[in-house]
Amino acid sequence: MRAEVGMLTRNIVIQGDESSEFNQYGGHLMLHGKMSGGLIGRIEYAEFRKMGQPKIVGRYPIHYHLNGEMYDSYVVGNSVHDTWARLIVIHGTNYLKVDNNVGYNFYGHGIFMEDGIESNNVITRNLIVGGK
Repeated sequence: MRAEVGMLTRNIVIQGDESSEFNQYGGHLMLHGKMSGGLIGRIEYAEFRKMGQPKIVGRYPIHYHLNGEMYDSYVVGNSVHDTWARLIVIHGTNYLKVDNNVGYNFYGHGIFMEDGIESNNVITRNLIVGGK
């Protein structure tokens, strides 16, 4: 017998406040800007919990928003769990690496390309379970 195993805990934790669970309204991280303007977004080995704002469009736990080409950026080795609005959203962003992340107990899509114009993103070896 074989099963997938994903560790949810990390040493660095980013989370909503104490009222987040009761209100189902948590924190969010949005990276917005162009690489040509100096933006490089590297998120690795952090834990995101009690995240997402489901009644506000664009307020997701991890959201790359209209960044264009992001050759040196990535989302690697994170856990995103107990959230209320998706897990990782890629919107108008290309060449992003999304690898080895764990997602659990969330509403909506796990890893989501928002417009369908996103290209050359590499999404590999992610474990996404327990979507509602």
